[in-house]
Amino acid sequence: MSPPQLPDHTPIKEARNLGPQSALWLASIGIETLGDLRAYGSVAAYQSAIIASTKPHLMFLYALEAALLNINLNDLSLETKRTLQLQLQ
Repeated sequence: MSPPQLPDHTPIKEARNLGPQSALWLASIGIETLGDLRAYGSVAAYQSAIIASTKPHLMFLYALEAALLNINLNDLSLETKRTLQLQLQ
């Protein structure tokens, strides 16, 4: 069973898997809370961060999705990772 989602007003810096650098990347594109990230979606946020020239690694995309699911990054399934990669294409 997955842990409950954190409230939309939760600051990005308090989300699992996302540290200070992630918070800076996301703030540069207007994402400051988990609600903002949910509205964007992990793939769109990752793509926007790339366009903003932050050059995040693919692990950043996985961390975004894991934060939305409120799970540890290591618990993100291979199937979910593949789905995210396909959505980038």
